[in-house]
Amino acid sequence: MKVVLSGRARAGLCAIALYIARDNKDRAFAILSEGGGVLMPLAAYPFGPRFAWLGDRFGVSWQVRLV
Repeated sequence: MKVVLSGRARAGLCAIALYIARDNKDRAFAILSEGGGVLMPLAAYPFGPRFAWLGDRFGVSWQVRLV
């Protein structure tokens, strides 16, 4: 599995964009969302075929695009 992270911190906030390629895409989403909350479910959107936005159990906001 290849993982590429990009992010930006501003005013005490942190947002992380996670791009996952190859196998285990659904598993990666399940692991990140465990104990947190899903803000946008894993689905097709106009800007991408497999995208999700979630908050993990530590309060970090994740935007995940599965390619």
